Amino acid sequence: MNVKEVAAMRTQAAPAIRGRWPRAEPHVVVGVDGCSAGGRHALAWAADEVTATGGRLTVCRVGPPPPGGPGTAVLELFDPPFARAVRAVRQRLGGERVDLRLVPGDPATQLCAAAGAADLLVVGAPAASDVSSVAARVAVGCTRPVVVVRPGPGAGGMFAGQVAVAVAGSGVDTPALAFGFGYATVHHFPLVAVHVTAAAAGDYWFDERTLETHFATEPHALRVLSAAVEPFLVRYPDVATRLVVLTGDPLCRLVDDVGAGARLTVVGRRHRRMAHRALGRVNGALVMNGAGPLVVVPPE
Repeated sequence: MNVKEVAAMRTQAAPAIRGRWPRAEPHVVVGVDGCSAGGRHALAWAADEVTATGGRLTVCRVGPPPPGGPGTAVLELFDPPFARAVRAVRQRLGGERVDLRLVPGDPATQLCAAAGAADLLVVGAPAASDVSSVAARVAVGCTRPVVVVRPGPGAGGMFAGQVAVAVAGSGVDTPALAFGFGYATVHHFPLVAVHVTAAAAGDYWFDERTLETHFATEPHALRVLSAAVEPFLVRYPDVATRLVVLTGDPLCRLVDDVGAGARLTVVGRRHRRMAHRALGRVNGALVMNGAGPLVVVPPE
């Protein structure tokens, strides 16, 4: 079966593909650990997302309960910077669209539970080399897409301002592409689907008259990428889409060339097996040391 036949079969199946994002009035949960830099970035990103998409926001602070109870007045005394941040978000979005939860217990466990009925979980980036961080643990265990927020996207590069979806050529691609195309549609962003390979592309040439690129033999990496993306091109015809094959180590290229410039990088997560291996080498390193906002999309 050639690549066109594969693409045609996937195109026929396109209406059955369900994206995880967006839905009407999405519910976003953000985990905030007081007034740390990571918490501030996560709260700001989540507030921007709810502003752009509608819906509602749940601000979840996990830790020892404030002395005197969980009320807002007590929080003003217990953690004034955090209380001010929540108040500012409520003023921006409207108080009826922002819930505050102060939950005791293990942060990763409680955030995964809080996100169970939501559409998206947002957390701050972990400290360097903190493999047991909340971000790493929720990226492994959450059943909803998890956004790991770092300070804004890079200032330039060929992926600047785009939603970049990493295509691995495996079962993780469909959920990741569904999220990426849905997100790009809502925000009117262009999308780039990226596949990284160690294999060279082989012989090819460029036709100056027709502005077409011709390959002596179509590269396997391009066939993988085209087959994965084709159904979404049919379903999302208004999303400006590019297919990009990069050569080299996937981790280095995704961190240095994609994440450092993209508005949002999207990766798929494999089914959980051993907890410490669930993210894999590339995704685990992206969560720990990536650049720019990263979305880890769980399997269907």
